[in-house]
Amino acid sequence: MNEEDGFRPNEFHHTLDTELAALTTPALGDLVGQAAKGGRRKRRLRAAGAAVGSVTAVAALAVLVGSLGTGSAQSTVAGPATGIGPAAAPAAVSASPSASASASATPTAQADPLVPVTASSLLDAVVKSLPAGLTADTFRANQATVPIVDRRGFPSVFAFVHTPAGTGRIGVGAYQTDPEQQRFCWDGTGGGTTTVCSTSPAGDVVEVETNPTNCIQATRVTVYRPQNLAVAIDISSCLGKTTEPAVPALTKEQAVALASNPLIGTTMPSAFVAAANAKYPALPEAQ
Repeated sequence: MNEEDGFRPNEFHHTLDTELAALTTPALGDLVGQAAKGGRRKRRLRAAGAAVGSVTAVAALAVLVGSLGTGSAQSTVAGPATGIGPAAAPAAVSASPSASASASATPTAQADPLVPVTASSLLDAVVKSLPAGLTADTFRANQATVPIVDRRGFPSVFAFVHTPAGTGRIGVGAYQTDPEQQRFCWDGTGGGTTTVCSTSPAGDVVEVETNPTNCIQATRVTVYRPQNLAVAIDISSCLGKTTEPAVPALTKEQAVALASNPLIGTTMPSAFVAAANAKYPALPEAQ
């Protein structure tokens, strides 16, 4: 098919690079907003390109089949678009009557109700979940001022992390993704950022983005967990807005493990949140 009448790959990739290049270095405290907006923009552009490319392929296939004339019919099943997406949900399994009766007869203690995460409780969860041998200090926070879903904002926290090799810096944000957006990841480079996709040991989509020109967000590891939950971790190559170098505070594997920790999320047990709020009552605002 002539490019003048269909999909123009060069034009699409130019548009993608242009939009990704527009994702300029954000304010230090805008980790969640930048992650959510950047993810939606990239998925929209790439999904549009995949859809247009599929239309072109189907049209070419129709021309090929028409040129074959008579012959035995063949059934063709289109596979999924290239990339990593959520796995199909397993078939539901019904509990046996005896198992249901036994479960309902067993008394259960009242569970601690879940409440929205605060910057203090997110920080406490992150510090408690760091790999053994690492310590953290110099805490900063964004107090959930950026609305993402249902007019809610989600906090993000920042800390210096001390490793045997030196001091590094991380930023962590947990947020709800748009329920209408499928969590797909595409390997590639655009706007100076290189994206590599994989899956976590739990089977969740992992997106690792590297940008050597942005020391604050030199590496971003995002784990897309069930129920539209995403946890993004920035691993900086500098200790803030200055050019003072930082060692990588976490390896990619450590960042995936941290982002996958069930303690970190957009809701937490109320007792944990109350204790964390008392422990970190006045976190300095990230600038």
